[in-house]
Amino acid sequence: MKKLGYAVLLIAASAATWWLLQLGFGQIQELRQLERVPNAEAGFVLPGEVTLNATARPLSMASTSLSQRDLSRSLSMASTSLSQRELSRSLSEVEGTTGSYFTQTPSLFYHYSRERRTTDSEGKTRWQTEFRHTAGVDFLLQDDTGQLPVRIADNPEVVNWSLRQSFSETRGDLRHNEWRLEPGDRVFVFGKAVMENQTVVLRFDHSGFYHPILSHFSRADSQASFGGKGIWALWGGLISLALALFALARLLSLHRLLVFVCLLGLGQILLLIHLSLTMMQTDLRNGLARYQQQKAAAEALAQTTFALHGLTWQDWQSLSEDLPPEDQIRLHTYRHYLGLSQQRLTQQMQARPERWFLSAWQIATPPPIEGLSPEDEMAIREQLASLPATRLGGLWPWLAFAAGALAAGIMTWMAIRWAKVKRLIENLSHVPPRGVSCGITETGGEILPAADTPLLETPYFHQPCVWYSYLKQERRGSGKNTRWVTVDKEILSQRFYLRDQEGQIPVLAEKAEVISRHRTVKREGKFRFSETILKAGDPIYAVAVAAIDPTQPDRLHLRAGDMKEPFILSNFPEKDIMLRKATASMLAICGAVGGLLLTLLMMFGMKGGFSALDFLAAAAVMPAYMIVITLLLHYNDLIFLRQRALRNWANIDVALKKRKDLIDGFAKMAKAFLDHERGLQQKLSQLRAALTQTQSNQAKVAEYLRLENQFHQTLSVTIENYPDLKSQTLMQKLMTVLSEGETEIALLRQGYNDAATVYNTRIATVPDVMFAKLFHFGRLDLIAG
Repeated sequence: MKKLGYAVLLIAASAATWWLLQLGFGQIQELRQLERVPNAEAGFVLPGEVTLNATARPLSMASTSLSQRDLSRSLSMASTSLSQRELSRSLSEVEGTTGSYFTQTPSLFYHYSRERRTTDSEGKTRWQTEFRHTAGVDFLLQDDTGQLPVRIADNPEVVNWSLRQSFSETRGDLRHNEWRLEPGDRVFVFGKAVMENQTVVLRFDHSGFYHPILSHFSRADSQASFGGKGIWALWGGLISLALALFALARLLSLHRLLVFVCLLGLGQILLLIHLSLTMMQTDLRNGLARYQQQKAAAEALAQTTFALHGLTWQDWQSLSEDLPPEDQIRLHTYRHYLGLSQQRLTQQMQARPERWFLSAWQIATPPPIEGLSPEDEMAIREQLASLPATRLGGLWPWLAFAAGALAAGIMTWMAIRWAKVKRLIENLSHVPPRGVSCGITETGGEILPAADTPLLETPYFHQPCVWYSYLKQERRGSGKNTRWVTVDKEILSQRFYLRDQEGQIPVLAEKAEVISRHRTVKREGKFRFSETILKAGDPIYAVAVAAIDPTQPDRLHLRAGDMKEPFILSNFPEKDIMLRKATASMLAICGAVGGLLLTLLMMFGMKGGFSALDFLAAAAVMPAYMIVITLLLHYNDLIFLRQRALRNWANIDVALKKRKDLIDGFAKMAKAFLDHERGLQQKLSQLRAALTQTQSNQAKVAEYLRLENQFHQTLSVTIENYPDLKSQTLMQKLMTVLSEGETEIALLRQGYNDAATVYNTRIATVPDVMFAKLFHFGRLDLIAG
């Protein structure tokens, strides 16, 4: 079932990736189209895509959609809802308008929605739209240069409108909303200018390189809207790609984190390169086609104008003073507009990385418009400099930037934390219980209960076990607010043994992270009971600290460490545990990458970077992130291995300090037996001198252990030669402690040597040898046997 779930996730995430990335780059492409088209003047509009800032006026003063009596009645009915500005509007001003759907306010365009208040099973109230209506009439756009007719009545639904809300009223469970374009409103439009009956009109339903816009807000706001939508869609696509690659890694049972990070980075870069290049090529070709269409239309109009006056058109340098002044002004305006469009397109073509691919795509920069005067050139440069840059404004980009940076930091920390456990499992050698040495270790076997301790019994299902976790939860709330609340929780364990065919070792399971396949869940009414157990006879995989058993100093037991070392007990195999830890780390890496990309995209958006190069730079952060993750993982590995060895050495150091107290006491005893054996005191002096030199010196420990063994043998001979010494209680105690101490130090020495060997091997192999030299990780000396 898990494989099927990951397969479904892979397919769904891949589809979401493609759709969101296409949507995001589509929004960015529409932004680039809008940036490419300079503002025109209403009186001098060429056929083709056009942007204007102008005032909306009724198309005809003679035609009206409302009689004076109907209009007066409508205004009277809506007087409780309309502003004084609306009530004082003269009847002559509203001719050529249509009454809005609810308030019947004279409008050139409006959108109406009716919402009904509903209450769900949780008691939450929300508004649900049950009816919409959009309508408009043809009107004029007017500025200082003239007027441009706008055809919108036949197909108002195609307009991407962005109008301020004009009206909202709640009556019982209904709420009525209107967004209106009224006579006298200042608007920004992006549409297609076409010729109709020898007149240029603006339409929104003709195909072209544009996105129909009718907005109360500025051009910069429209550009920022496209940019914001594009960034969110691209970010969602990249997150979906990360989830798709995560699902693929799980289907392949991939647990190598560095391989996953490389796969994630490579996948994002290749996909973004493909989409970026496709977007750039399409954008440049569309921009060049638009410019050529407008240039051809302008030249055709110029030829027609010249022909009407019996003149011959040659090129833009041939503008004749024989033309009437109004025609001269119009043709000069056309030439100026073409020059502005040509230089704007050239700017985009010469930007990086677009200019690197022009020859490969066989796209040539359009030649400059001839005949422009120095004054025209200067005016064009000023207009280009004054075009609004696309920047994300307001508070939300900063909030998204901060949230992304915070998520990247937290998720990276969590990914490294889980990866440390997973890589620890990889670094530890599996040993049988009999071969366990002091320190962090990995072993396995089966559970053997302690013979003198009865098995535990779980509180609800009464299952016999050596460890259990009990959870009682209550279902509270209703609908979407339903949640399970823990009302009782208990974790209990007893001492047991982990054994195999060759030996066994005691286990203290307190504070262990137990991952068990034995989990039972039952629901009764509004309560849910769940129990997880470890049973006698279970095969067990263990990662734990092996320490001296205080009840028997000559053996070790497994327990939780004092330095927050991992302590895992599981009846799943080692590979499953590694996959679990790798899965958690991979998901955290996906979250970290998502936060990092969100931070970069918002940073680019706020500074005005919406080019393909910016998005490629955002994707290229993955190799840098991969290098950082690699450095952190390998550095943490070396730190852990070195600290593991040094911690084991510290245990030896503590044991040796205890020996010093023992030998000091024995020195006083030896003086009383000077007459029995003078050589005993001499060996004792040598032993004390050797002990003082063992501090942080592995080589001296072996010498000390050799002298201690000789002293122990001499002491045994002395006791045999002088039987009366056997009756001395202090002497017997010292002999016992001395013997146990030798066993303890032998166990600790083995643990240190094992840890130091693993560490020395790692710092001598690639790539850790480079980190070892860079961060000065030196070899550790072994303690000779």
